[in-house]
Amino acid sequence: MRLRTVRIAVIAASLTACSTSTTAAPTAATPASSLPAETTESTTRAASETPTSTRQLTGKEKAFIRDARKKLPEGYQDATDEDLISFGHDFCGQGSSETIYDDQGGNPPNVEGIATYKSMIGSVERSAVLHFCPKYIKTWKQAMGGFDDGEHQVGGKRGIKPGRYRTLDKGLKGCYWERVSKGGETLANNLVTYAPGYITVTILPTDGGFSSGEECYFWVPADL
Repeated sequence: MRLRTVRIAVIAASLTACSTSTTAAPTAATPASSLPAETTESTTRAASETPTSTRQLTGKEKAFIRDARKKLPEGYQDATDEDLISFGHDFCGQGSSETIYDDQGGNPPNVEGIATYKSMIGSVERSAVLHFCPKYIKTWKQAMGGFDDGEHQVGGKRGIKPGRYRTLDKGLKGCYWERVSKGGETLANNLVTYAPGYITVTILPTDGGFSSGEECYFWVPADL
């Protein structure tokens, strides 16, 4: 919570700076928590009241703004179109050499960073990948659909989805994984001493949990 508060404060300060200077480049935005599919009435009203760019936007920029403004998360409400465009390019690694996204999912988009800050990544970052750097769509899907090592519940709002997964990396050594029932009994497990390729595992809807050691690192959907 403290990290989220600090990041929101940074974006607020950035937007304030932008309003007092016509030459300073905006700082990248604080990633936010949701990827909404629908536009709400309040969001539409806020978008119409937000200052827009004074220059002619490109087709990609217009599409980016349209999708990004469907529901702006906390910290973005006062952003102009140019602010959001700058944030999007920073997330894609197309802007400043150093941004607030460094090691936090972007500049450029990476699986580890996006997965770590998944709860703080929002519609602006998603729209950036779709319109400014579509070559990272696979990276985005791997991060948003994958999970880290450790213990995970299967199913439910907070659990991982059943399905077939593989390790993000090849050539892992000492990767231990285990599937357990809802009662905690071991259903299947394996200690892979060395795998030149990916390690794969299928998690069933009837499983209660899945765990893996840190040597396994990160799991992504196997079809990506």
